[in-house]
Amino acid sequence: MKKRINSSAIQKSLKFIRENELLKNGDSILVGFSGGPDSTFLITLLLTIQKIFNLKIYAAHLNHQLRSSESDADEEFVRNFCKENKIECLIESKDIARISKETKRNIEEVARTERYKFFELAAQKFKANKIATGHTLNDNAETMIFNFIRGSGVSGLRGIPVKRDNIIRPLLGITKEEILDFLNAEKIPFRTDSTNSNEDFTRNFIRKKIIPLLQELNPNLFETLSITAQLLSLLEKYIQAEETKFERLFVSKKTEKVLRIKIEENVDYKNYLMMDLIRKKVETQFGIQLSFEKTKELTNLIKQDKGSTLQINDKIYAVRESSTILILPEPEFEEINITVNYDTKLQKYYGSYFEFKLSIAPVKEAKISDNPMVEFFDADKIQHKLILRTWKPGDKFIPLGMKYSKKVSDILTDAKIPSIFKKQILVLCDGPEIIWLVGVRLSEKYKVTKETKKVIKARINYDFEL
Repeated sequence: MKKRINSSAIQKSLKFIRENELLKNGDSILVGFSGGPDSTFLITLLLTIQKIFNLKIYAAHLNHQLRSSESDADEEFVRNFCKENKIECLIESKDIARISKETKRNIEEVARTERYKFFELAAQKFKANKIATGHTLNDNAETMIFNFIRGSGVSGLRGIPVKRDNIIRPLLGITKEEILDFLNAEKIPFRTDSTNSNEDFTRNFIRKKIIPLLQELNPNLFETLSITAQLLSLLEKYIQAEETKFERLFVSKKTEKVLRIKIEENVDYKNYLMMDLIRKKVETQFGIQLSFEKTKELTNLIKQDKGSTLQINDKIYAVRESSTILILPEPEFEEINITVNYDTKLQKYYGSYFEFKLSIAPVKEAKISDNPMVEFFDADKIQHKLILRTWKPGDKFIPLGMKYSKKVSDILTDAKIPSIFKKQILVLCDGPEIIWLVGVRLSEKYKVTKETKKVIKARINYDFEL
């Protein structure tokens, strides 16, 4: 052990740990242990410095079932290593290929997501206050280049964070080559992942093809990118501090998967900070990636007319409302057909995207409302049951102020109702006749007149703005 602690790889890593305050006395550390060289070095490093920090060390291994017998051999290696070193280890298997197929997400993304979920569960089981992963300077360089190629904001370009929440990366100050030299010198066995040589995977292509070419231009590529990452981390902290000033502009409802961006005259939505903040908010809310060009199109909605629509991807849309931009998934069609009652007592009816209220109101209260979501009509003209339903093709009625009937579809078009909301608009009916195209137009037949003796007041609240 003394020989180990004097090695340059251990000393360099220990210095990095202290400089970044990654460990404190008495920490309980869960190591994400694949059995590969990086995680094997990481767990060896922690065992070597265990007494310095009075550490409790645990391990977790997720068998991805991607390499058949190789994956099983990795699991067996981890099991034996932990047994020999008296480390408690939680081992679990997940069919990553099946999950990838079912969720239509790429294998690398699924593997990463499932791995971190498993690490969190293992940390809770062992009551470990930190999770350590074996990311190296090489991994950081690959991540920075990968994010640069696909297009990323500062948070992507700054690479892998040294610490985030309860996750620490003690090896980000050392290269894979230094790790391999140490393991070979100390004759410490490790597993090799055969898929690391498969250049079909983007990261492997970067590792095998792009990085060697860049190293020809800059032999100190990893160290250079590490310094760049540190500078970008400082920039990210500054950006985050600035962005907190604009948090008030974002209203999100995670349960409804809706995000609203308030529009204020004194805010420059085109500057980099705002565009990056908008991009991050949309990505967080909907779990998608938003390109710079699409972010620019989104901010362009601010200058467009109310009702203008932008398709962000095949499922997500943005709509220009009067004072906000509404971003939401394309609404799923929900057919509504509800018998409603009216009384002096307020009656309420709900759907997944609306709240409808109905009650008898004093005649003197009846007036042409400035709010199209509120309407009054003559109760004595009602001949049948009141039905609140989804409008259908062919529906028509005589709109207030007109002499002839008009199709609901044409009224909605004239009112410039965004196409993604048209199917969601309701009609309130007196049996077969439409009283109110809800939130849009009242029927001429049911309007309140001087002769009206009994008034019904109706109100609608849609999740969207018309």
